[in-house]
Amino acid sequence: MQIKYPSLPAVYAEAPSLKRVLVLARNFGPAAIVASLAIGAGESVLAVRLGAWAEYSLMWVVPLSALIKSGLLTYLLGRYTVLSGELLSERMAKVPGPKYWSVVFVLVISISTAPFFVSAVAGACGGLLSHLVAFGDPITWSIFVAIVTTSAGTLGSFQYLERAQVMICALLVVGMGTGAILASPSLRDLLMGLLSVGSVPEVPGWAAQDAAFAGRSRLLEVATAFGFVGGSMASYAVYANWTTMHGWGLSKSPDIERIRKIARNSGKPDYLPSDPEQIQLGLRHLLRVKYDVFLGMGVLLLVSWAFMIAGAAILYPNELLPSGYVLLAKQRIIWEQVSPLLVPLYYFSVLLVLSGTLYANPEMYARLTHEFGTILWRSLKKVSYRKFSLCIGAYLLVGSVLLLMTGIRPVRMMDIAALLSMNIGITVLMAIGLWMNLKLPKPYRPSKLTILGTGIGILVVGSAALLSIIHI
Repeated sequence: MQIKYPSLPAVYAEAPSLKRVLVLARNFGPAAIVASLAIGAGESVLAVRLGAWAEYSLMWVVPLSALIKSGLLTYLLGRYTVLSGELLSERMAKVPGPKYWSVVFVLVISISTAPFFVSAVAGACGGLLSHLVAFGDPITWSIFVAIVTTSAGTLGSFQYLERAQVMICALLVVGMGTGAILASPSLRDLLMGLLSVGSVPEVPGWAAQDAAFAGRSRLLEVATAFGFVGGSMASYAVYANWTTMHGWGLSKSPDIERIRKIARNSGKPDYLPSDPEQIQLGLRHLLRVKYDVFLGMGVLLLVSWAFMIAGAAILYPNELLPSGYVLLAKQRIIWEQVSPLLVPLYYFSVLLVLSGTLYANPEMYARLTHEFGTILWRSLKKVSYRKFSLCIGAYLLVGSVLLLMTGIRPVRMMDIAALLSMNIGITVLMAIGLWMNLKLPKPYRPSKLTILGTGIGILVVGSAALLSIIHI
C-alpha cells in the first residue's frame, strides 16, 4: 500500500508571516488542556509556596520544568504520533524489555496516583471555600468540590472541555500577568533568580518555624514543585491521543486503520513514505504540534511565573507561608496590597482554575486508561468509551473522597504524586519518547539539538526523582 500524508492548506508551505501565525494558532487546544491540568496545583499552590519562602532565588525552577516537560516531552510524543499515525500505546508496547512493561508502567502509575491528584486539588479548593463562606470544615467542602467537579467532568464532552480550557488559559494569562506586574517585583532579583540554576537557598528562620516546614526538607519542597510545574505523566501520555482526535498528520488519512495494522506488525515505522516531497509534507504537519506546544508552554510559563512572583513580592516580605487546607486563603494579601477590590477577582480566578483542573481529570484518565488498557485486554475495545469513562469517573470520585476523609495534608498528597507520576514517571516517558523518535526513518528524526535537550532533560527530571526518594 502506498502511504501518503494528507494535503495541507497552502499557508503551511509559505514563509513565516503574521497570517501563518494566526492560522496555526487556531490549532491551540490539546496543549491547553495539559497546561490547565498543570496550573491547577503546580502553579496556584506550589509555585506560590516557592516564592513565599525562597523569594526570587528559585525562579529558575519554573522555566526549567516548563521547557523539559511542557516543551520537549509534549513535542516528542506529539511529533511521533503525527508523523507515524500510530497510537502511542501500540508503539510503547514494542519498547525493549519484558513484554508490555512500559504500558503496564504508565497504567499503574497513572491510575494509582490519580486519586491523589484529585484530592490534593480538591483539598486546596475546599480550604479556600471554607475560608470564604466561614462555615463548615475544609474537608467537607473539599469532598463537595470533588463530587461536583468530577461528576461534571465525567458527564461532559471532549469538545466542550477543550474550549473551556482554552478560555481558562486566556483568562489566567491576562489576570495573573496583570497581578504580577501590579505586585511590583524586583526585576534585578528576578533576573538573578533565573540565572541561579541549581542553587537552593536555606529556609528562612520564620518559615522553618512554620508547621508546614516542620521537619521538611527544602530539597523535597523544590523537587515536588518542580514535578508539579508542567503536570503529570498521564497528561503527556494522553496528549498524543488528543492530536489523533483532531486528525493531525497521518491520523487524518482515510487509510489510517490499515496503516496502524501495518505498524502493529512492524518492528519500527519503516513504512513511512521515502519520497522527498512526502517527507517535506510530513514535516510540515508538525507545525500544528509545534504551535500548540509553544502556546501551551507559554501559558504555563507565564502563569507559573506570575504566581511565583506574587509569592516572592508579597508573601515573603509579610512572612506568610500557605499551608494545610488553607493553602490559598493567605494569598489574598497579594491582591489586598494592590487593591481590596481585586480580592474577589483573585478568589474567582483561583476557583476557576482549580475547577478547570478537576473538570479535566476524568477525560484525561479515561482516555489514557482506555487506550493503554486495550493493549493488555483487547476485549476493552468492545466496551463503549462512554461507559468506560463513567467507571473511571466513579473510581476517581470514590478514591479522592476516601483520601480526603483520612485528613492527609494536600502537600503530602502532592509529594507522593510528584514522586511517582511527575518525576519517576516523566523520566521514563521521556526516555521512551526519545527512543520512539529515533526509531523513525532518518529524514523524520528530531534535530540534534532536540535529542541533546531531551537527554539533558532526562538527567534533570531523574535527579528530581532521586531527591524525592531520598527526602520524602
